[in-house]
Amino acid sequence: MRTASAVRWRVFLKAFICFLLLSSDALIEAQESRLEDVTVAYSNPGISTLPVNIAQEKGFFAAEKLTVNLVLMQTFVAGRAVMGGNVDYNSLAGNMITLAAGGAPVKVVFVLIERPLFAFVSRPELKLAKDLKNKKVAVSTRGSIDDYFVREIVAASGLNPEKDITSLSMGGTSNRLTALRTGAVDATGISVPFNLPLEREGYNRIAVAADTMHAVTNGLGVSEQKLKSQPDQIKRMIRAMLKSIEYIKSHRAESVQRAMVLYKFDAATAELAYDMLLKSLPARGIPSEKAFETVINLSREQLGLRGEVPLSKVANLDLLKEVVSELNR
Repeated sequence: MRTASAVRWRVFLKAFICFLLLSSDALIEAQESRLEDVTVAYSNPGISTLPVNIAQEKGFFAAEKLTVNLVLMQTFVAGRAVMGGNVDYNSLAGNMITLAAGGAPVKVVFVLIERPLFAFVSRPELKLAKDLKNKKVAVSTRGSIDDYFVREIVAASGLNPEKDITSLSMGGTSNRLTALRTGAVDATGISVPFNLPLEREGYNRIAVAADTMHAVTNGLGVSEQKLKSQPDQIKRMIRAMLKSIEYIKSHRAESVQRAMVLYKFDAATAELAYDMLLKSLPARGIPSEKAFETVINLSREQLGLRGEVPLSKVANLDLLKEVVSELNR
């Protein structure tokens, strides 16, 4: 009897141990397959969000164990939300540079767009920038990227942007479009591809920022606390974004079609937006220092800063460089 009882006990013990091992494996597998929820702030749906949308649809985030949720926020709210831990990432990288230059504990870790997606459009009778002498020009706000772009184009024409034009701060794209169409202003800098409908109506495209200007506008910015505590998650975000960008580059027709569906563009508008997006991407994934310098200088002007602001104060690209190197192996 003792022998039979001992045998049964050994069988039970082995079965119990196998159960524990299987349960442990299942738990580990469940933990490994669980996706992390992260939030990304953005200000407007449009072509600059296409890499995030494609990464969601094609599983690039899921492959990195991430579930990414886009949260629509006003620019001035988004940066503070990152600092407060209410969102994980801010796609408005230019805004993050300004905050960091002013001393906020944030850093840009990834750059999506380093050539701004802006077009400078004027009334039909005004063909060149020099024709804007004594004219009214709408910008979003004084010291903004589009304001800098407008002043740069006006100055290149031989005019003095501080004296020869009247610059009016009018807020968002819709406000500036209305002002131009109603004749309240003579020209404005607006986001691509919203210039295309105007051009079809006879308005004139004076310049496109991507042709002449380097400035970081979109990417990923994080709090310094997140950079210290979750570098692995940040690397996975960057890896998914870079894979999405490569997919977009190699799948033009599909990407244009998705832009049409996602942003309600017609075919010509989606194609223009796609081409401008590709033109605005950093070469080989690494942004230029010049693109940062432009925004840093604008930030210094906005904030009244006298001293130099080093790149290291506003950005940490070490993780980006690591991921690019890993993907190129």
